[in-house]
Amino acid sequence: MKITTWLVFILLLFFGAGQSHAVTLQVNGSGLLTGATGVGVNGAVYDVMFMDGSCNSLFNNCNPDSFIFNTQASALNAAQALLDTVLIDAGGVNFDTEPETVRGCTSGTEECTLFTPYFTDGTDVEVVFTANKQSVNFDEICPVPGCGLPSTLSASNDQFIGPGSPTLDSTYAVWKTPGSGDSAPIPEPATILMLSTGLLGLAGYRWQKRSCERMRHR
Repeated sequence: MKITTWLVFILLLFFGAGQSHAVTLQVNGSGLLTGATGVGVNGAVYDVMFMDGSCNSLFNNCNPDSFIFNTQASALNAAQALLDTVLIDAGGVNFDTEPETVRGCTSGTEECTLFTPYFTDGTDVEVVFTANKQSVNFDEICPVPGCGLPSTLSASNDQFIGPGSPTLDSTYAVWKTPGSGDSAPIPEPATILMLSTGLLGLAGYRWQKRSCERMRHR
C-alpha cells in the first residue's frame, strides 16, 4: 500500500510540474518588450513575437496555414497566456501597467492591443485580441467579431472593417513553435530531477523493506 501511495505522489508531482514552463521575456536595447519564449498554451510550449504590420505582411499573404492557432478557443487561450505570463510587471520594468513598453504600440498609449489571428477568408481576418491597459483591472481578451465589435480585421492593414469600428493602438502576436516546430510539452530540468529523485527514493524504500524481511527470516 505504501509503495502505491508513493508512486501516485511522484506521478502527481511529475505531471503537476510538467504543466509549468519557464517563460523568458525578450527585451530589445530600447527596453521594449519584443516577445517571449517558452509560453505555455493548450499544454504545449510556444514562442511569440510582437510585430507591427498587417496579416498579409506577417503571415505569408495572410495564409491560414501560417496561423499557429486555428480555432477561436485555442486563440483565446493564447491571448490569456499573454496576460498571465508575458504582459507582466517584472524585473523593474512594467510591461503590464505601461502598455507603451510593448513593441508596436506608440509611446504614451494607455492601451496596447495584440492580435492573435486564427481564421481568414483572404480579405477579412478573425482574431482574438489581448487588451493590455494601464489599469490591470481592465485588461481583457476578446474575440473579433465579438465583444460588441461587429467588425473583422483587414488582411491588408491592422484596422477593423465595418461601421463604428474603433482605431486601436495595436500590434500582432506572431506565434511559432520553438526549434524544429515540435510543440509538445517540454519538461523542465527541475521536473526531470524531481522524477529521478522520487524514483530513487522509491527504489531505496523497496530495498530497505526487503532487507528488513531478510533479517526477520534469519
